[in-house]
Amino acid sequence: MIQYGLGEYSHWVFSDVHVDLMEEDRWKNLHLSFELEKGEIPEGLTDPSLLVVIDQGTVMEIVLQNEGCDSEYKLTDMEKEQLITLLKDKKLI
Repeated sequence: MIQYGLGEYSHWVFSDVHVDLMEEDRWKNLHLSFELEKGEIPEGLTDPSLLVVIDQGTVMEIVLQNEGCDSEYKLTDMEKEQLITLLKDKKLI
C-alpha cells in the first residue's frame, strides 16, 4: 500500500476478500471488504474497502477506498496481483 505523494510503502498480504456488492452492466463492479494476513491498516483509513472494475473478465482498475470514497492510498502491483488471484479462486473473474 502506498500513500499518494509519499515514497514509503508497505505490502499487505490478504487472507480473504468478501463481496459486499456486485453491480453488473457493461462493466462489472465489485465492492469488497477484506481481511489481512499481514500488514496494518493505517490510522487514516477508518473504513477501508476495495472497488474492482472488470470488463469482459479483465481487471481494469482496483481502487482502495475509505468510507466508500477514493482514499489517499493505493495498492502496490504485488497487492493487486494477490487480489486478482483471490478473485479468480472465488470465480469472480
